[in-house]
Amino acid sequence: MRSPKKQKPEDTFTPRARGCLWGLAVGDALGGPLSGRRLAAPPFPELAEPLFMEPRGGGVFKLAPGQVTAGTQMAVILSTSLRETETLDLAVLRRQYQEWLPHAVGVSAHTLAVLQFTPAHEASRAVWHQSGRRSAGGEPLVRGVPLAVFHAQKTPEELCLASFELCALTHLDPRCQLASAVLNQALVTAMTTPDATPESIIESAKTALNVAAPELTKLYPELVRETLMAVEALRLDLAAARADDPELYGPELHLHAAEDSVRVTFRLAFWELMHATSLEAALVDATHRGGQAQTHGAITGALFGALDGEAAVPLALKSQVQRALERDRGPLRSKYHPEKLLFARKAEDVDN
Repeated sequence: MRSPKKQKPEDTFTPRARGCLWGLAVGDALGGPLSGRRLAAPPFPELAEPLFMEPRGGGVFKLAPGQVTAGTQMAVILSTSLRETETLDLAVLRRQYQEWLPHAVGVSAHTLAVLQFTPAHEASRAVWHQSGRRSAGGEPLVRGVPLAVFHAQKTPEELCLASFELCALTHLDPRCQLASAVLNQALVTAMTTPDATPESIIESAKTALNVAAPELTKLYPELVRETLMAVEALRLDLAAARADDPELYGPELHLHAAEDSVRVTFRLAFWELMHATSLEAALVDATHRGGQAQTHGAITGALFGALDGEAAVPLALKSQVQRALERDRGPLRSKYHPEKLLFARKAEDVDN
C-alpha cells in the first residue's frame, strides 16, 4: 500500500514567513533596475508614484525581468545551507559564497573583496580597515533574512549572536552587525506575534537593540566606541521612522549616498512600515526613490510581508519573479533562484 504523500517543502512555512521571503524577493526584483539612479521623488511623507509596477529588468545590472540581485541570491545560499546542515556553518557558507561569485549579479565591491581575501579569518576586518572603517553597506541585511525565518524559535540572545556571526563574515562594522540583529528580531516579532502591529514591531526593534549592544561589546571589546556610536545612530533611525519626515535627504544620511547605506535601508524600511498603507505602496516608494533601490525594496518587502503575510504580496510581482530566467539552464535558475528560499526541508525528504 502506497504511503501518504509527504508535505511539500513550501507548505512547512507559515503564511507570514512566506510573506517575509516573497517580500524580500519581489522588493529586490522591483528595485534592481532602479539601483544607483538619483530619482526625483516627492518630499516625505508623500509617497512616490510608480515609474513601473512590474520588475521589468535592465538597469545598471542588466537584469532579466523579475531577476534578483546579490543580496537575495546570498539569502538563497543561506536558506539552502540552513536547511541542509540545520546550523549556521560559516566555513561552509564562505565556500558556497565563493562558488557563487562567478554568477553573482550586483555584488558590492566590499563583499567581493572580503570573499576574495586571504586568509579568510582576517578578511572582514582587513577590508573594513582598508575602507577607513567607513564601509557599512546594507547587503548583509538582505542576505540574513532567512536567519529570522529558520531561527524564529531561538532566544533573542541566540538570534542576536547568530546575526552577528553571519554579518561579520563580510561586514564587521558595528552599524551593520547591530542593524542585522535588530532587523532579524523585528522580523521574528512580525512573523510570530498574532496581533503584531507596526508600532509593536518598532518597540521590539528598540528592545532588540538594548539586547544586542552589550553582546557586541563582549565580542569586540576593541570596538566599544564604534559600537556605542552605532547604538545611538540606530536609536535615531528608529525614532526617525516614526516621524513624518525621516530626514533621508540630509547631510548626515542621504538616500543616494553609498556610504552608511545600511542605516539608510534600516531607517527607510521601518519608515515605510509605519507610514505606507500596503506592501505594494511601500515597495513603490522605497524603490522609486533610487539609491540602493534593490536593498531598500528587499528589506521593506521582508518587513511588510512578515507582518501581512503572503497574501499581501502582489500576485503580478510574485509571478514575474517566479518566471524569471525560466529559459536559463545555468545556476542562476537551478541553484540561486529566489524560489529556493521557500524550500524548508531537504529534497529527499519529500516525494516527487
